[in-house]
Amino acid sequence: MNAEARAERRQQILDAAHRCFVRRGFHASSTAEISSEAGISVAGLYQYFPTKQDLVTALIQHELEADLALIQQLDRAADLLEGLQQVAMAVVRDSRTPQAAHLRLEILAEAARDAGTAKVFLAAERRINRALSRVIRKGQEQGSIDRDLDPMAVAEHINAFLDGAFSRLTLPITDPEAFVRGSIELIRRALSAKS
Repeated sequence: MNAEARAERRQQILDAAHRCFVRRGFHASSTAEISSEAGISVAGLYQYFPTKQDLVTALIQHELEADLALIQQLDRAADLLEGLQQVAMAVVRDSRTPQAAHLRLEILAEAARDAGTAKVFLAAERRINRALSRVIRKGQEQGSIDRDLDPMAVAEHINAFLDGAFSRLTLPITDPEAFVRGSIELIRRALSAKS
């Protein structure tokens, strides 16, 4: 199998695992169920992911890449706080967001139970926080963010805050856009440069 076909098959398995984990959780989803969802044999699944932990790790890495892409969008924004609002609204309007939020909760729960998952998750979080702290530092240099704030501490708190807000999108909130706008407004007020 050529590299492109192998990459497509790997993504097919990850997508199937994502659906299973969202539907039934990590522990209740068997490799047989995941392979059936992906349309391959269990032996075929093991050629790509020898253990279910390997699948979990790959999904965390996939989430990391998605988060880093959002941070790159923030970095390209003329104003960080305005960019945060735009990125957050794009996320809440994306039809895939509820499933992504469910998966994020599963990852957090698994990281709390399993040291291996926690290690992978925390390494991903460190990369996200470093990238976000660079964007925050840029906002400080531009004068839109309070220069007295520690960029890394701010990044860690924003990340944790947004994880909590994001998890709420798994619930039947009446107006998710208003909820996200309110969350971003709190961040804006906390970070804005003092006049």
